Amino acid sequence: MANLLRLRLALQQVSRTFPASIPGLHSRAALAVATLSDDTLSTKIALVPLGKDRTSVQRITDSLLLTGMPVPLRLLAENEQEWLMRVQHRNLSKDTRIQAGSHTALTVTNGMQLYEVPSPYLTTNNLVLNEAMHEPKIPDDLYEPCHLYVFISSSVSSLTQSLPNALVPAIRVIDVDSAAIESTTKLAGSSAIVVSSLAAAESRLTDDMWSEKSQISLLASVLSDRSMVESSLLNSVIEACKVYVEEAKLLLEQSGQTAKSQTMKDVEAARGMWAEAAHVELRDVLEPGLVRFAQRTAWWKLYWTVDDIEEGPGREDVLMAFLPYSERGLMFILGKLSNFPQVSSISTLSDTRGVSDVNFVGTSVSSARSRIHYELLPSLHAIAQKTIVNALLEVQIPLVVLGASGWLLLDLSGVGMTGLALLGMVIGFKRVQKSWDAAISEFTIKVRDLAQGAIDQGEAEMHGAFEARVQQAGQRIEEQERVLRELRETVTEP
Repeated sequence: MANLLRLRLALQQVSRTFPASIPGLHSRAALAVATLSDDTLSTKIALVPLGKDRTSVQRITDSLLLTGMPVPLRLLAENEQEWLMRVQHRNLSKDTRIQAGSHTALTVTNGMQLYEVPSPYLTTNNLVLNEAMHEPKIPDDLYEPCHLYVFISSSVSSLTQSLPNALVPAIRVIDVDSAAIESTTKLAGSSAIVVSSLAAAESRLTDDMWSEKSQISLLASVLSDRSMVESSLLNSVIEACKVYVEEAKLLLEQSGQTAKSQTMKDVEAARGMWAEAAHVELRDVLEPGLVRFAQRTAWWKLYWTVDDIEEGPGREDVLMAFLPYSERGLMFILGKLSNFPQVSSISTLSDTRGVSDVNFVGTSVSSARSRIHYELLPSLHAIAQKTIVNALLEVQIPLVVLGASGWLLLDLSGVGMTGLALLGMVIGFKRVQKSWDAAISEFTIKVRDLAQGAIDQGEAEMHGAFEARVQQAGQRIEEQERVLRELRETVTEP
């Protein structure tokens, strides 16, 4: 108990001592603390395609869900066949979270579908599976921080490729044909788990040994090993801290007072150029995008385009126009700062073509864009739906029905009743126009404010990154080394 308390305190020190700019470190440290504090917390596994083969991830997930079923799979009960069928037909264009539940349930949100299924494998091992539809740039791109990241590829050649996000707790899975399992396993050695999801999918309803023959059982046992997963998570936190400390020490060793002074001038110059370019982009790219968005979602078009607002004009005219070049420039500058001593080159960062060579850094621009994607656009979509439905149900349909009834049933004047119906349509249109114009105006103002705030915060990010790396490097490195040493000692204690 005392050791667990010390370990939790050491992990909390990591979050306080190391900067949030280290991708995923704070979220993994917090997850480790929560795991050590609560034995009932589910083990969260991320299943990520290494490349673009999403179908291998789907088949492996389906097989894992059926691992350990109490009866031969060819004798599945009707309710079991039902939840299996629902999960198998999930939308592969959305990220998917699957957790244990007493009955089957599905909740769909923007970009995410949440399943609850009575899978014995999930229930027995207290697991949550998070399927990613594409390889995340950083761990935080996923729905939630995970204990273990399983990178899945159907190409044997991927064994020679480095895993992305190397500092997260990760394992590699190679999905091959059943005939190639043995040879690929010898080739991979201990660097990957080799399975055949296609063989599992073809035989699991008829062959009781499908899990062993396809080696899905091996993968299932690894993922359900709680102690191994917790150890991998802790080691990833330690490794991320170690890498950061080594970089920071190198920064301190290679920066004399003169170099620091020159670096400060370079940082200030880069920050000024970036802010100027960002404001120009706001004016020349984002503002026209907002105008196009308003035109493409004019009130009279809502009747047939209401459900396309987010993924159509919202993505094309707002999200894609939301300071894309400024974000790349900010990522480049922060990347250069984090890879000192080459910081002196940042005075020429108006050219951002080299950004692909720099590790992704979470930025104020990406955070603001995420807020638009997950908050503002869904809220605007909901307003549009409510506006259209209210106009139809409260005004237009009732008055049209009333006019038609008066003409056909009560033999009233056709001209008068037609006028009544047209009046209802006009009143409804006016109501939609007024509500939608106000909603678009408010949305535009919020997007502009977010863009300006992202620019201001981006300047602060540069200054904060520079301070963290240079100005207080000595004191921070000593404190970080102490925290890292205590964490290592606590983890290795029996």
